[in-house]
Amino acid sequence: MGFYWAGFIFWFLIVASFLLLILGLWKKSWKVLICSGISLILPSLYFIGGEGSVRLLVLFPLIPFVLANYVNKRYKVNNHTFKEKWQEAMGLNNPLNIILWIILISSILIGIPVILSIFL
Repeated sequence: MGFYWAGFIFWFLIVASFLLLILGLWKKSWKVLICSGISLILPSLYFIGGEGSVRLLVLFPLIPFVLANYVNKRYKVNNHTFKEKWQEAMGLNNPLNIILWIILISSILIGIPVILSIFL
């Protein structure tokens, strides 16, 4: 009987996480996106024991956290809500930040095929 409850909780957390992700993107709420990431952490830890590229599913909770950071920076609430330009939210008005973003994106683009070739 415990096995059925474990499966129910596993799928409940996955479905709840994706519903919270959609709701957080729709309402532009960084708090809901954080809850989505937290509820996806436990099911993603199950895939650490997988073999090959299945282990990459552990990285899925990072998506809601990155989106929450982006939404939090873009829509700041002080006395009123305003929308920042995406360049300001990403910090691209500083040349050093542009160089760091280029390094980050290029390392991701190079690192993903290398990781996939190792695991596959």
